[in-house]
Amino acid sequence: MKQPEIILDYKFPKKPFKPKVLPTKGELQSFYDALLDKHKVHFLMLASSGLRVSELLNADIYKNLRMLIPQSHEGDTKRSWVSFYNEEACALLKDKGEPAPQR
Repeated sequence: MKQPEIILDYKFPKKPFKPKVLPTKGELQSFYDALLDKHKVHFLMLASSGLRVSELLNADIYKNLRMLIPQSHEGDTKRSWVSFYNEEACALLKDKGEPAPQR
C-alpha cells in the first residue's frame, strides 16, 4: 500500500538526548542511612531484587532460599517470574521480624 505524500514529507522534531543522572554510591549510602530502620529492609529488597514496589508487596517470600515470587501478571513491559534478595536484606528481615508469608 502506497503512503500519501503528506506522510512522507512530515518530519518529527528531534528531542535532545538527556542522559539520566544516577545517584552515586555515596549518595545512596547517605539516603540509606537516613531511612528509618523499619524501611531499610524494604529499600534493600527493592534494590537487590529488581522488583517494583507493588510486586514486592504482593510477593511470596521464601526466607530459607532468599527468594521472592511475585504474583504472576502479564504486562506489556515487564514479566516477573522469580527474584532473589541479598544477604544484608535477609539479616535485616530476620532482625526486624518483618511479617512475611513463609513456605
